[in-house]
Amino acid sequence: MKITRLAILITLTFSVLKSQATEFNASLLDSGNLS
Repeated sequence: MKITRLAILITLTFSVLKSQATEFNASLLDSGNLS
């Protein structure tokens, strides 16, 4: 049970970090295009 919960937690955390990184990269590209 603990292993399954840990796997789910890692998956959710990874997906959140990935989405945040994507938004961060997009904002960098936007600021780069503006300047």
